[in-house]
Amino acid sequence: MKSSNSKHSKKSQPFYLIVPFSYGTNLFTFKKKSNWNIIDHLLLRTIADNEFTIDKLSAYSGIRRQILVQILLPFLKLNWIEIIQEPESIGVRITERGKFIAKASELPSIKKEFYTYRDFLVNLTNGQYLGLCNYSFITTYNESDINTLVNSWDNKRYINIKSIPHPYILDTQELGCAVTQPNEELISVSPPLDRSLTVNKYLIFNAKISKNNEIDIHFYENYLNPTSSNDYCSIFGYSFKEYLSSEIKKRLIESQRNNENIKETYQYVGGGSSENLANPPKSYKISEQHVSLILGGNEHLQKFLDAIRECKNYLIIHSTFIRPSRINLYLSELLSAVNRGVKVIILWGKDDFDSPDIREKELRNFKEITSQFKKLYCDYNGRIILHEIQTGSHAKYLLWDTENNHCSLIGSCNWFFSEFNRYEASVFIQDNDFSKEMIQISASLTTGAKLINNYLGSELLDLAQSIKPSSNQDNGKNINVSLLLKGHHLRYIHEAKEAGHRVTLLSDKISPNLHRSIWDSLSTCRVRVSAFYSTVDKEFDHKQVQKFSNTIDNDKIALKLHSPPSGNHSHAKVLAWDKNHIVVTSLNWMSSDSSGNYKNNDLYHELGVYLEADKIEQKFYSNFFNNLNHA
Repeated sequence: MKSSNSKHSKKSQPFYLIVPFSYGTNLFTFKKKSNWNIIDHLLLRTIADNEFTIDKLSAYSGIRRQILVQILLPFLKLNWIEIIQEPESIGVRITERGKFIAKASELPSIKKEFYTYRDFLVNLTNGQYLGLCNYSFITTYNESDINTLVNSWDNKRYINIKSIPHPYILDTQELGCAVTQPNEELISVSPPLDRSLTVNKYLIFNAKISKNNEIDIHFYENYLNPTSSNDYCSIFGYSFKEYLSSEIKKRLIESQRNNENIKETYQYVGGGSSENLANPPKSYKISEQHVSLILGGNEHLQKFLDAIRECKNYLIIHSTFIRPSRINLYLSELLSAVNRGVKVIILWGKDDFDSPDIREKELRNFKEITSQFKKLYCDYNGRIILHEIQTGSHAKYLLWDTENNHCSLIGSCNWFFSEFNRYEASVFIQDNDFSKEMIQISASLTTGAKLINNYLGSELLDLAQSIKPSSNQDNGKNINVSLLLKGHHLRYIHEAKEAGHRVTLLSDKISPNLHRSIWDSLSTCRVRVSAFYSTVDKEFDHKQVQKFSNTIDNDKIALKLHSPPSGNHSHAKVLAWDKNHIVVTSLNWMSSDSSGNYKNNDLYHELGVYLEADKIEQKFYSNFFNNLNHA
């Protein structure tokens, strides 16, 4: 009996729950909402209709004279009314500007814009944003605070959820809404260079498990007086409670089964991997007239030249690899653009030039190219730039503007390395919103692996902010377009494995790691999977690839070396299935990890585009299999 009471007491005993949230501080521009009311507006319209003395207006409106004067003073300062001085009275008369204002549906705000920094939290279980200015009762703790508290709790029980794997990046639109107060109008959000949510602060809750295994949770400070406790479910969402309750039950029941004290740190894993958490990529509805596949080396060369020749204000080129001969081949074209007033920005992906394993030729090329561009930067007053911080990204893209559009070209082509004699695949998109996001990503990439803030990143953020939203005035058919970061790619392997017709997979490289997650998914495919690779990593050969191919438990998967008659192997990275679905990307499906760890320098390590459009897969399939030269 004594033992049973002890267990019951232990089960009811409260314990502390430490939960991480992503934390940040950001700069915002606001304007106070109008301080006018309906009485102000009616009064101004009344004055617009007739001239009044102050006394007559007071009698007509029913507003005491002293209060009426207080209402009229702002009108006078704004030049909406003027004073008429009579020998024995004072009158008011509408001005021309006042007449215009009085006719409007509401009086304009006279408050000036103001800038301010505000703190925010992101709920890592569901991606929800909270502006701390709107939740002043929430207390946050840094890691040092937590360590101090834990040490002071002595024998008290607690669960410290050290980290929550998540797939979220900073969304400036949602952030802006979260930090705006009821009497404010949000004007703009200054997006940070680093949009990864890597800085944590912690919230503490008191919790206990009831007799029927229900979890009772309150904010830490208010646990002793639950009636005054804020309803955390209404703040963080019911899914937050479900996540916490599930993990607490699992841990408590396990500890009771093992007669343990709950005084430990554990890592919340929510099912094992971050791709299981819901975070779809940014998606856009774009007119089919403004989206197209660019396939083959020749099309890529022509589009590259078109971009250089038609860009109006800016041209941004991200190439993982660069060699002097290819830069020099197109330098005259680039300088022609500069002389037209275009700013040319080149971002270099490869970032291991300080490695002891770097080859001498690569280091020599690096020094030659950087020296050349330092001189060009000076000669052309900063209008052509090779960014001094390498991005560390494997992405390949072009961004530019024309007279009428902002354009993006994303895919597999290394613009300053390719000889355009291999099969490449990219997506050409003309859309302001998509380009704005790509320029913001470029700004983040300028910080490199060490996250170094720099002038170019700030300049690119300003450029992104200057782009007007997409008008979407075209009445034609729209295509579903999604911008994929590295961690989004695996979800499309999971979608493709459900294909009902066929699947095609292209990867330049294949490695001995042969990521099982991809093949495990595709091995369950019920339709034919045609998988092609072009090159093998070191310490690996084609015989080993074929040996591995024989181990795949699905005779519908054909893994082959791409060897067209021309000898021009494919460099494209494509996943296409079922007539209407295609992913075009920089990621080598057969040699790179497609899950991502959501740190800033890994977040954008690969970039791709998913298209859902009528017969888009068929267009690629026909082009790839019917173009024997693959150029």
